[in-house]
Amino acid sequence: PPGIPFFLFGVRSAREDAASPIPNLFNSAVLADNEGNIVSNYHKQALLAFGEYIPLLPIFSKLPGIPPIGKGFTPGDAPRTLDLPPAIKLAPLICYEDLMPKLARRFVAENQANLLINLTNDGWFGNSHQQWQHARSSAWRAIETRRPLVRCCNNGISCWIDERGRFHGVREPVH
Repeated sequence: PPGIPFFLFGVRSAREDAASPIPNLFNSAVLADNEGNIVSNYHKQALLAFGEYIPLLPIFSKLPGIPPIGKGFTPGDAPRTLDLPPAIKLAPLICYEDLMPKLARRFVAENQANLLINLTNDGWFGNSHQQWQHARSSAWRAIETRRPLVRCCNNGISCWIDERGRFHGVREPVH
């Protein structure tokens, strides 16, 4: 849109795999400019078992009577910031990656991230206290890294959390 120089969104992306006829799938955050050009992307590293991949898939796929199972998502290889000029370095934390202190600290230590962004869908929690539990747990990443954290949930608690863990601009889900 005019006046908005960049747009950040979550998407499922794919990349050819030379070792397999099936492409690698990724749960990704994509940064695009206002003309729709992809500026950069990040592939989620900490995948959700049974939601984004099947643990021990090579073993399960050999069991008799088990229908073919796709290979699921592929984890990203490293924390990569999405950079906005002149000096903003976004650390995208997809879904429950915002609960992983080591990953958030790596974004800051290795890439000098100065803003944490959580893209998530907490709709699977339903209308329960768990949406707030997820939001409150993610506040620890802001406190630990001394960086603000923006939570953008298509169905959950959207807000920004300052470096002291205080919530601002809270938007609760509509049910």
